Order: sequence, then C-alpha cells, then structure tokens
Amino acid sequence: MPAPRLSSNSHHTMNKAEAAKYLQIGVRSLERYTSEGRLQPGRVRTKTGLALDYAEAELERFKAELQAEAAQVLAGPPRPAEGSPEGAATLARVEPQVLAASKRGGTETSVLVPLEVLARLAAMLGEAEKKPRVATADKLLLDLAEAQALTGLSRGHLRAAIESGALQAKRIGRGWKVRREALEAFVRETC
Repeated sequence: MPAPRLSSNSHHTMNKAEAAKYLQIGVRSLERYTSEGRLQPGRVRTKTGLALDYAEAELERFKAELQAEAAQVLAGPPRPAEGSPEGAATLARVEPQVLAASKRGGTETSVLVPLEVLARLAAMLGEAEKKPRVATADKLLLDLAEAQALTGLSRGHLRAAIESGALQAKRIGRGWKVRREALEAFVRETC
C-alpha cells in the first residue's frame, strides 16, 4: 500500500482505496458508509477533477465505531427480564447483523453483514427459483449435457454422432440442441 498522501493542511489523508484498505472493508462499503453520512470525507482537486479525501482521524473514529458495533453483535442483544415490557422494545432497537469471515491474501478478516442484505440476497435467490424449471425428462430440446445425463453416453460420443450425421442436432447460440425424439431414435438405433 502506498503511503497516505498529505494534503495542504498537513493532516494525514487517504484516497478511497487506501481508506477502504485501512478500514479492512471494500470500496463499495466505504462508498455506502459515506452516502449514509457515517463518514465525512473532504474533497481534493486532482488532475481529473474533484476526489474524496478521507482524514486519518475520521477513519480512526469510524474504525472504533465499527469495532464497537462488532463487539455488540458478538455479545448479542441485551437480555431483558422475562415478562418485562421493555423486552420487545429493547430487541427491536438492536440492528441485527451477522459476522461473516473471509480470507483475503492469506489473512482472515471479519465483516459485519446486515441481515437486511442477507434478506435481499435470499429474495434474489427466491426470484431465480420462481422461474419455471422443467425436468430434463420433460424437455423437448436438450443441450449436450442434458443429453449426456439422459443417455449415459459421453459428450464426445454425442458430438461425434452429431458431426457424422447419425444424430440430428442444431447449433443454437454457442451450443448444440438435440430434439428429444432424435435422441431417442439415435439410442434405439445404435445401442
């Protein structure tokens, strides 16, 4: 990492990439925290225009804030006495987060992931699952991988049969598509 550059007022400042590395977060997370107002960068004029400039003191404050949030999440929400009216309100105030660990460059890092993000990812996966799925056995057109799975023949054998004309297929896009009837006829004739 290059040394942080010094601005005209002689305070240590860092550009976006340096600040993200310093905080051990991604640049997009840094941008999100900035847009949420949790970080207040300065602006510096560069050859290509204005750029964000993060003061080291501001980053140090924010790093402590993130560590405090992580400690709070690891400790878990405070446990109110059973039956107390403040129990539900206390639990509702704590923003639920999950600690995700990853390895970057041989060192293990931990990142807080809000449950809201995980919920959005789960919703996106649910959207993908809503697309109609047809079992291979019910498809009219099969790609070579599906034909291979259905017949048990190797992909090379199927491709050779297509090239020799023994198996009728059509190139659609990058791959071959085989009509189910043609595949069944080929298997009856050759096996």
